[in-house]
Amino acid sequence: MHRYYQGDILNTRVVGGIYEEQCVSYLKKHDFQIVAQNYRCKIGEIDIIAVKNNILRFIEVKYRKNESFGFPIEAVNKRKQNKMMKAASWFLSENKQYENMQCSFDIISITEHDIEYVFNCFGAI
Repeated sequence: MHRYYQGDILNTRVVGGIYEEQCVSYLKKHDFQIVAQNYRCKIGEIDIIAVKNNILRFIEVKYRKNESFGFPIEAVNKRKQNKMMKAASWFLSENKQYENMQCSFDIISITEHDIEYVFNCFGAI
């Protein structure tokens, strides 16, 4: 059995990685400069960090095969938002070149048929 599969189901981390790569391609096509992918620190993680129009964007990628468990954007709850904001503050403390940039917390919502980029969804640091 292929190591990416658990039974008949593709490992969710592998699926997440596939869709994150799709998002990176989408962002690059739309003139985003990718700063980091899968940024991790002791506080949390951020899927993609990018710059466009002099705004540093902390981007969460959410995929749902269908809406039976809700829309992808609904999965970014208050707890996840708080973790992202703390991880973003950590990133800024490590990367002083970005500390004076305007920041936004964005979500890329992916379903089987659609990619939606939602700008400035929550919070500020």
